[in-house]
Amino acid sequence: MGLRLRVILSTLISLAILWLAWRLASSAATNFQAGDHAAGWRDSVLALAQLSVAGGVLWEAWRSRP
Repeated sequence: MGLRLRVILSTLISLAILWLAWRLASSAATNFQAGDHAAGWRDSVLALAQLSVAGGVLWEAWRSRP
């Protein structure tokens, strides 16, 4: 697979992960407002983990760009 294609795919994957993290953060806020703190904390931790993964994917794409 070409380097440019790999960078494009990595960027698209990281954008999808960021979208999922945004959805989880929204879910966490809704859970906290509803009083379900356990689910809110779970969704918050998952959103942070996804942000970390997306950051790693973006970093690798940026480092290996043509």
